[in-house]
Amino acid sequence: MVLYTAERAWSHAMEKKTLPDGPNARQRGYLIGRLRKAVKWATLFQDLCSIKGDSRTSLEAEVC
Repeated sequence: MVLYTAERAWSHAMEKKTLPDGPNARQRGYLIGRLRKAVKWATLFQDLCSIKGDSRTSLEAEVC
């Protein structure tokens, strides 16, 4: 669930980033907020993998 949430937030930010005329000021703030959430969830995912997973899983989570 944590990985899914991180991917969803990142994907939504990238969708807004690729608008034909680019993001306006309000959309840019929203985009930055979504990227912050993606970082938060990805960091949580990395922490969970380092605690619960083996060394290979931990390294793969760190790459993401």
